[in-house]
Amino acid sequence: MGIEAAFVNHIFDEFAQESSGLERSYQGSGLGLTVSRRLIERVGGQIQVDSIKEEGTTFHVTLPADIRSQVQGDT
Repeated sequence: MGIEAAFVNHIFDEFAQESSGLERSYQGSGLGLTVSRRLIERVGGQIQVDSIKEEGTTFHVTLPADIRSQVQGDT
C-alpha cells in the first residue's frame, strides 16, 4: 500500500516499478500508468497522485467537458 515518496516522481515513467525481482507483490510491465497519463493528456486532461507509504495512494483525474454543447443539445 502506498508508494515511497522518492518513487512517486517516477510512477509515470515507462517500465517503472517500485520493487523488482522476487520481492515484487504485483505483476505487470510498468506501462499502465504511462499509457493512462498519455491518453488523459491527449484529450486535454490531467492526472495527479497523492501517496503515503503504508497508508495508500489516490489518483486524481481531471477531464475537460464542454457543458455548453450538452445544454444546447437539450433545448
